[in-house]
Amino acid sequence: MLFPSKIKSRALALFLLFTFLNSLTLPVFGFYSKFIVPAHEHEENFLKNIDNTTDILAALIASDVEPQNYSFYASEIERWKKEIEESLPSGHTQHQIAQAIGYYLHDKVYKAYKLSATTLKEVFESRHFNCLSGTVLMNIMLRSFGIEAKAIILPSHAYTFATLDGRLVEIENTIREGMAISTDQNTQDQFNKLTGFNYKNANQKKVVLGWTETVGLLYSNRSYFNDKNKNYAQAFQNMIKAQVFLANSPSEQYNLHTGYLNYSSYIYNHKKRQGSVQDYLKTLSILEEGLARFPQQQVKLKGNYLAGVEIALEKMIKAKAIEEDIDIFLNSAQVFITPQNYKKLQIMRYDRTSMHYLKTNQDLIAAKKNIKNLWEYDKKYRNIKFLIQELSKAFVLDSARNPNNLTENFEFIDFISEFPEDLIQDSLGNYYTKLAENNFNAKKFDDAVQIMVKGREKLGNTRLIKDNGFIVSANSAQYFIDSKEYLKAIEFYKYALDFKNDRNTIHNLGVTYAQTISQYLSENKTKQALELVTESKKFTPNHPSLRDIYKKYS
Repeated sequence: MLFPSKIKSRALALFLLFTFLNSLTLPVFGFYSKFIVPAHEHEENFLKNIDNTTDILAALIASDVEPQNYSFYASEIERWKKEIEESLPSGHTQHQIAQAIGYYLHDKVYKAYKLSATTLKEVFESRHFNCLSGTVLMNIMLRSFGIEAKAIILPSHAYTFATLDGRLVEIENTIREGMAISTDQNTQDQFNKLTGFNYKNANQKKVVLGWTETVGLLYSNRSYFNDKNKNYAQAFQNMIKAQVFLANSPSEQYNLHTGYLNYSSYIYNHKKRQGSVQDYLKTLSILEEGLARFPQQQVKLKGNYLAGVEIALEKMIKAKAIEEDIDIFLNSAQVFITPQNYKKLQIMRYDRTSMHYLKTNQDLIAAKKNIKNLWEYDKKYRNIKFLIQELSKAFVLDSARNPNNLTENFEFIDFISEFPEDLIQDSLGNYYTKLAENNFNAKKFDDAVQIMVKGREKLGNTRLIKDNGFIVSANSAQYFIDSKEYLKAIEFYKYALDFKNDRNTIHNLGVTYAQTISQYLSENKTKQALELVTESKKFTPNHPSLRDIYKKYS
């Protein structure tokens, strides 16, 4: 028999099962988890009231036999019993009955021993069996003859313990001559060769299980093989069903605790965060049950619980759950996590909610609110500056979608002004710069330059404002040069110089003055030409292109 768990070390497995050996009394009825999902009505009735279920039906249900096969398999077992009865000599003893049962099963029922054939379903479908299915079937047959029969559990093995003719007898069910195993070396050798186990009849404590607990082991072993085959959801179901009968056994407690961990890990990894919010909320409820049942395993269970809360919270954020629902969720989780982790979750909540709204650009007002909540919750949080930067970009993108609204968003300006200068200076500088670029791309050159002027008024002549204000102005001037609108080009060159005193810009301004003055003179617009001469002396007094003009009109 194999006990289900994720135990990789044989030494560890033996240690845990040795602990199990010291538990000599087990409850008839154990813990009924609210997460049990009966496979059908028959199993539901059985799990809730085993005392009203016959031995055969109990074993068939716990062996995962389909309900439509119950009658046929039960009749087969009855037929076996009848044939055994007919083979018994008159005046037979209980010892002879037990021996006849063992011979019959091995001669007419079993085909071969198989380690994984742990239930009666395998016995009927493939004629394969292992120590547990063999013990269950032997005990059913013995009990049907009115013989008291229980199961003995040893590390990784199970066999029958029967009262025969007033004497307690151990019966090994994996071999035909199992009744002789305690005294016959050849039988022991045969057992060792068949199973791979090493038979030892040491005087050690042995766990004796009644019929109810023995049936529970069918679920427990099924869980082990489910887990081995990576069917983790079914493994968990079978493990919690086993707890209905084996709740207080130390090894079963370990296995159930492991079951809670394995199930939650399976949901997290198998779903790859693609499951619904409900998937993760259910998993958290399962872990909460585990935490309540196994306070001594708080560290491991709480680790999985915290991971699940983070995933569920992220799912709720993406699903745009209302704030009140997230409050209820986190307040409920607070019972099972440390105050420090609760604070981390609140920070994560505001951070990820902000980022979700910023990335999807669905609700900038909600993003702004969550950034503010985050700031009020933890003013030292390192990601605040980044979130403010992303918010500024989002407002710029929002304005770009509406070419008629490329002006300052005062709601954003007022909001960002609530934060310390060192957090907002870069963000606000980039905000004005990007907004100016949007105006420039929309050929709103005056608005573009005025946005940078407002940025300077707000932030001062920072390097970012100075450089980008100069670039927007100079590029606007170049646009008007290409369009031969020289007066507009002169206007924007002067803006550029107002942001930064640049030699090339001074040169280009002088050339533009000279071209414009010459054009006015050729058109006999002497007054306008002279006004530009006077103006140019303020900005480009020594420009070579203007020397002759200055001499002529000095």
